[in-house]
Amino acid sequence: MKNYYSLFKKIFLIIPKKNGKKLKVIFIALSIAGLLETLGISLLLPLISEILNDDSNYIIKEYLINFLKLDKIELIQLLSICILGLYIIKSIYLTKLEFFIQKFSQNIKAELTLQLFKKYTNNTYEFNVNNNSSILLRNLTSEVSNFCAGLLRPAIMFAKEFFIIVLLLALLLT
Repeated sequence: MKNYYSLFKKIFLIIPKKNGKKLKVIFIALSIAGLLETLGISLLLPLISEILNDDSNYIIKEYLINFLKLDKIELIQLLSICILGLYIIKSIYLTKLEFFIQKFSQNIKAELTLQLFKKYTNNTYEFNVNNNSSILLRNLTSEVSNFCAGLLRPAIMFAKEFFIIVLLLALLLT
């Protein structure tokens, strides 16, 4: 676990400072995505129990039956509509979030490439003579892409899955 923490720390040190706020927004958005995933699963349980005539007590089921005075058919219809609406909202939200994450990753890639290019161009003449230009070009093109595709995006996906797992475990334990 300590290795993962040090890896995340190194990744965040490489990311340009001005993108730190966007990264925090991404983590907040990922936690909301985890909440939507958990809510979607938690709404399925009362619907399934009502369809199967199970006597399980779920808070939302009891609330709808007692407060809104719904019978079984109306309850199934209302839960189905709520689940459908939630899944539509969730899919739109997750699509927008994925677009934002990909845009963020591409911006990081562009900024890191620009920083590395500026570092190379501001070096001395001896640096350029002593280093192979193909290696420098490879660093500009391939290595920055490998960082974004091999470390940054998987770290964000790990955070996304982590939020979902934690919230699902919290749902199961309650």
